[in-house]
Order: sequence, then C-alpha cells, then structure tokens
Amino acid sequence: MRILKVGTRGEDVLLWQHFLMQLRATAEATFTGPVIRLDGIFGRETRRATTAFQQRYQLRVDGIVGRETFKTARELGFGRIAAGSPVSPEMEAAPAPPGSACKSRR
Repeated sequence: MRILKVGTRGEDVLLWQHFLMQLRATAEATFTGPVIRLDGIFGRETRRATTAFQQRYQLRVDGIVGRETFKTARELGFGRIAAGSPVSPEMEAAPAPPGSACKSRR
C-alpha cells in the first residue's frame, strides 16, 4: 500500500478513513479520534485523526500513514470489516469521489 498523507486521494484513503471511523465506533473503543468525512481525500481532518491514532498507539506522530502506522492498523483489523460494524461493506467499496484522479500503486 502506498504512503498516505495530506493531498493523497483515492480508494486507499477511503479505506483508511473507514478504518479510523470503525475503530472509533467499536464498543470497546480506546481510540477517540475526531469524526472525519469519508470522502477519499486525505485532508486536515484525516491528518488529525491519523495523528490521534498514532498518539494512542505510541507511534511516531507525523500524520503520515506509512509502514509502522499500517502495521499497527493491520494488527487492529485494517483491511477487514467485521460483520455488524458501523461501516457497511457497501461503504467500504464506495468509489473515489468524482474528479479525484485516483492513482493507486498496487
């Protein structure tokens, strides 16, 4: 997965946003980052939520989703949507916003 930072757009950003909101909404939530728009755009809101995630899980706080942040997120279920989660599978598969010029490196 590519590095996500302010200005990045696309489906991978949308998946990251969904993960943060799902993590925030779980019953045993220990992550209380800010509510963010699920729009596939890594902007200020997503950066704030990312830094909150990094602080909570004692990672380097830089607001960038790189190798270590992804590693911790995968350990917490990033890439998997649990049945009955507040983020539906249909939302997870939502396309990038119009005009986002998404260029995923897969």
